[in-house]
Amino acid sequence: MKRLIAILSLLLIPLLFLTSCGETVPESATLRDLTVRMVNAMKIGDTETAFSLVAASCTQEEFDDFYEKFEPVFLVIEDYELYVHATAEKEQDGRVYESTQYILLSDEKQLVLSANMEKGTRSLSGFQVGEPEENLKKYIETSGTVSTLDETKDWQWVALGVSVLEIAFILWMAIDCALRKIESKFLWISLILLGIVTLSFSYGDGSFAFDFAISFIFDYTALIGHVKDLVSLHIMLPIGAVVYFFLRKRLKAPTPPEAETQKVYKSYIPDDEK
Repeated sequence: MKRLIAILSLLLIPLLFLTSCGETVPESATLRDLTVRMVNAMKIGDTETAFSLVAASCTQEEFDDFYEKFEPVFLVIEDYELYVHATAEKEQDGRVYESTQYILLSDEKQLVLSANMEKGTRSLSGFQVGEPEENLKKYIETSGTVSTLDETKDWQWVALGVSVLEIAFILWMAIDCALRKIESKFLWISLILLGIVTLSFSYGDGSFAFDFAISFIFDYTALIGHVKDLVSLHIMLPIGAVVYFFLRKRLKAPTPPEAETQKVYKSYIPDDEK
């Protein structure tokens, strides 16, 4: 019973850690509005409006160089959607700057937009554009993670349930190893906690991809829904814990060498010689 309570208590630690990973700085509505206005102006070639959004942070010549380089990129974009990839705030010289990295998805282009703004203003202090070669849709998670449980579907609940059982199994094996008298105990515990392989399958939207990684911290099994009908299945395999489970009864602490039997030599002295 004590071992079960210990497992359940330790199980809360990685789950709280995974949940806290979802916390980010809230997106600024003002910064999103400025970014949308910039994209729309670049889309239709409205250089006057586009420059007015960044005039406080660059010269006309610098903007002209930027526009010349990226004009062909934006002119082919029609309908698009903006998704927040990362947000942050930074203080510099007594001023607070908001920064958001957006992913722009359209049928024609996939772009990464990094927009910056001094807090309390309505002018962009930075605007960068990137054209990645890889599929950006797989980075936009919409449901299925620990932090989006309210949006999950039945199979996503099943995947997270399997993940809880896997983490419980890992902790059970780690506790069992800690209590068992075996050789190289620290190495076995490290193998149990760190020997995790994650297989990832992405499919849908006419594409399929496979990847694997060795996890040095807790990962978890999840069925994640992305935009545009793209789905990723992440399967956590606790290889180290499974290996220990099958070998644990064979592992024994080294037996201390038996003390050699000391030979006792008795001296016999005849009574008449004493």
